[in-house]
Amino acid sequence: MTVVAVTRFSCQIWAILTLATLQQGIAADPPRFEVVSIRPVDPNAPPLMREATFTAVRPGGQFVDSRASLLSMISFAYGLKNPGSELLGLPESTRRQPYDVAAKAGSDFPQLSATENRDQVRLMMRAMLEDRFHLRLHAENRPAKVWHLTVGKRGVKVSGDETVTTPEARSPISVAMGNDSGRMIAIAATMEDIARSIAVFLKAPVTDETNLKGHYTFNIKWSGFPSPEGPATVASGLSDEGTNLFLSNIEEQLGLRVSSSAGMSQFWIVDRVEAPTVN
Repeated sequence: MTVVAVTRFSCQIWAILTLATLQQGIAADPPRFEVVSIRPVDPNAPPLMREATFTAVRPGGQFVDSRASLLSMISFAYGLKNPGSELLGLPESTRRQPYDVAAKAGSDFPQLSATENRDQVRLMMRAMLEDRFHLRLHAENRPAKVWHLTVGKRGVKVSGDETVTTPEARSPISVAMGNDSGRMIAIAATMEDIARSIAVFLKAPVTDETNLKGHYTFNIKWSGFPSPEGPATVASGLSDEGTNLFLSNIEEQLGLRVSSSAGMSQFWIVDRVEAPTVN
C-alpha cells in the first residue's frame, strides 16, 4: 500500500513538473521576427496622410509602419482599446517619438489567415518590444470610475445600417472638442467606435452596452458658452462643465447615454522602458 501511494505521489509530482517546464518553455520562447529595422523619425516631421483602412500588419508575419509610436506599438501588441487611459507610466517624451519600423518573420513562417497572421504578429511585437525597447510591464486591477454607453430613454436618434461590412466603407470618427463647443463626424461607425472616441476625452475606458450592431453615420455639433477661439481639442482633458456639455449632447443628438459607476478596471503599468537599439 505504501509503495503504491509513493508511486502515485511521484507520478503527480512528475506531471506537475513536466507541465511547469512546458509552460516555462512556451513563455521563454515566443515567436520572433527574423529581421527588425527601427529608426527614429524627427518628431517635427510633417504628418502622414493615411487611408482609413491603413494597417501596419502585412501578410507573411510582417509589421511595417513608417510612423509608429511606442504607444501605438504597445497598444497593438497587448490589445489595448483605450491606451491613453489604460497604459500608465509611459514617459510623455517616449509617447511623442515616432519610429520607422520594418519587421519581418523568417522564410519558414506558415501561410495563415488574416486573423491568425495578426495574432502571430501581435506576439512577435511583444518579443520585439522586450528585446529592443527593454519593455517590461504588468497588468493590474485598480479602483476606477467605470463608464457605460447605453441607449437613452427616448431611443437612438440616428439610423443604423447593418449592410456595411467592409472596412473600406467606413471612416474613423473625427472629433473637435473644447470646453464650450464641439463637433463629431462619423461614417458607418459602430457603437464600439463611438465608445472608444468618447473614452479619449473622458480619459477612461467606456464600455459599449447598447447591444446595437449596426453602423451609424452622423454629423453633430454643439456649443455652450461662446469662445472666440472656437472648438479645439483639449489635450489635458475637458473640465467638468465641458464634459457635461459633451455628454448631454451625445444623449440629446444621438440618443446615447454615458453614465459612470464605481468599479474596478484593468491597467497596464510600465515597469521599464528604454530608447531602442537602432539599426
